Amino acid sequence: MYSKMSKETALATLLALSLNSSDIFLASSFTPTRFLVGGRRWQSPIVSSLSVSSSSSKITSTSEEDQPRRDKESSNHSQDHDDEEGSEANRPWWKDFQLKDSSLAPSVLADFPILQTTFDGDGKILPDSDDTSTSTKRLIYLDSAATSQKPIPVTTALTDYYLRSNSNVHRGAHALSREATSLYESSRDKVAKFVNARSRNEIVFTSGATEAINLVASTLSQTCGKPPQNARELYLTEGDEVLITENEHHSNIVPWQMACRRSGATLKYLPTNAACTASGEFDLRSFEELLTPQTKLVSLQHVSNVLGTIYPIQAIVHLVRTKAHPGAKILLDACQSLPHMPVDVQSLDVDFLAGSGHKMCGPTGIGFLWGKEDVLNSLPPYMGGGEMIRDVYMDNSTYADAPARFEAGTPPIAQAVGLGAAIDYLETIGMERIHDYE
Repeated sequence: MYSKMSKETALATLLALSLNSSDIFLASSFTPTRFLVGGRRWQSPIVSSLSVSSSSSKITSTSEEDQPRRDKESSNHSQDHDDEEGSEANRPWWKDFQLKDSSLAPSVLADFPILQTTFDGDGKILPDSDDTSTSTKRLIYLDSAATSQKPIPVTTALTDYYLRSNSNVHRGAHALSREATSLYESSRDKVAKFVNARSRNEIVFTSGATEAINLVASTLSQTCGKPPQNARELYLTEGDEVLITENEHHSNIVPWQMACRRSGATLKYLPTNAACTASGEFDLRSFEELLTPQTKLVSLQHVSNVLGTIYPIQAIVHLVRTKAHPGAKILLDACQSLPHMPVDVQSLDVDFLAGSGHKMCGPTGIGFLWGKEDVLNSLPPYMGGGEMIRDVYMDNSTYADAPARFEAGTPPIAQAVGLGAAIDYLETIGMERIHDYE
């Protein structure tokens, strides 16, 4: 596995090499992060703003805690330069760095109008983005791990929906309802194709990845550890084990704590130093040692939102299938992989995958749960209401199959349409091209 630096630092470096603006303001909210540069682990300072000069490819932090280090580096610059010229072994990695497919970033810049935002010297947004005075600074956005910016095709799709097609779905015979239903279900088809699902019925729209994970955790613990009336339904009970890593996002920790509390199952953690070793790798041996015949569910990230580690999912799946309970299920949090690389659920062979629309150029308030169709239909409903039922009587109800079973009430229609537009946008660029660029 190759060494990795944090996404923030990699992006800042790429921008320094590829953008032509000589004075750029950085909007950043990330905290101290460890990452690998040239094979060495480094602890970054908290960055408040950044000035990038494209002519020299120099990146300069204006953080106060970084100032003493910069002063020292400046005083030793001449000596360091002589040392570098005299020894190739000491040559900084960035001296030989070449940006692959350097035309990609400039070619899409105009699709994101927010990146034309300018700031005054105090960091306040200026109303006139055409102001080119020397005191203004342009935006560089490095918080895409929290939420991505939205390209024009996505905002246009949202506006067009509300102006031309707004209606409820699945419950009207009039023209607007038919059009809204078509747009909504078309987005389901786009998501299914994007992750290579076997069937469109495997895509459940949710409010985001957090709800997708909670859906699985809640339905598995719905009976509080008691056998369900429907013997086909999956459930957790006392003696079962759920395995996650300490590196997970809170949305992949707290739902399992709650599920285990309700069901009596035991929650186990793979330690941080095993989920990402000093060399940046996932320790499969330590993971294997935590698997037992009682392991009923494994839930983990595809790509770490903190360290950028890409987990070896196929090797992990093989271990779970051979060492855990025969019916063990695997959930993959793909929030940080879906925007950056091709994701094929059939190749990965997990049972569930959670995705977030707003991290892949889509709107907020939309995400999805992919699940193998037979597995989804082995879960009880998550919420009750319209659309998720087959028949309703005064003393009982029967439920629809997936995906309708998990989409009670009026869904996030406009957001789903926007997500479909975001997928169209990413696929127009090409996920392989995006991955190669990064």
